[in-house]
Amino acid sequence: MTTPKTEIYFATRKTSSAHVYITKGQGKVRINNVPVEMIPQETAREVILAPLEITGD
Repeated sequence: MTTPKTEIYFATRKTSSAHVYITKGQGKVRINNVPVEMIPQETAREVILAPLEITGD
């Protein structure tokens, strides 16, 4: 069985940094190793998921 290809992206702004790991799989979204469903603010979840909805599959 082969492992799926993982794409890694890195971005910085001022003093913050972000790492994004994209792997073909089940469609689970995690932020700082926390499932997106666990984020308490609904508006924050919508902002986070907006780029994924725009890109589609």
